[in-house]
Amino acid sequence: IFESKVEGTMLLGDFGKREVGTHEVTYKGRTYIVGKGKSFATKDRHTCRSYQLCLLTAIALSTEENDIEASVCFGVPTLMYITNKDRVKEIVDFYNAPDMKNHIITVDGCNKKITINAAYIFAENALPLMQDDDENQILVDIGEGTVNISQWIDQAPVKIDTKENESSFLGLYNRIALILKSMSNA
Repeated sequence: IFESKVEGTMLLGDFGKREVGTHEVTYKGRTYIVGKGKSFATKDRHTCRSYQLCLLTAIALSTEENDIEASVCFGVPTLMYITNKDRVKEIVDFYNAPDMKNHIITVDGCNKKITINAAYIFAENALPLMQDDDENQILVDIGEGTVNISQWIDQAPVKIDTKENESSFLGLYNRIALILKSMSNA
């Protein structure tokens, strides 16, 4: 398990210990530390290099196998799924493109060959659809950069609201950091 963060790095041999929850990753000739660095919680995160690195690292760490075949599924905010079909299609097409099928990645010194067979997208907060539930449900999804709140009746979203940053985990972390900083300066 690691945080969805990536930091480009130039390693200087085996000096010191790597932080728990971080992984040294080599991909396309560059070395990164996955699990440390800047967050990439943006609306376009699914196709950025950092997201790809975290995705491939997670797949690599999920098995002892060195030759891995996987299908991937991405969750996007329900409002985006409903109103921005072009962007949803772009994400699926990006991972289903021939040049995104085969990857060679080294994670913590272990070489892995990953083949992505297919990519799918689902609407986050779509639990009523998965459970075939017609009841009135309110779902709250607290993500890294957003909080998605939706109300579903008869398996259809009737109200959807997305709050950026302040209510999300990043907003919470930022507020905690400010409190801790003020306490250390006191």
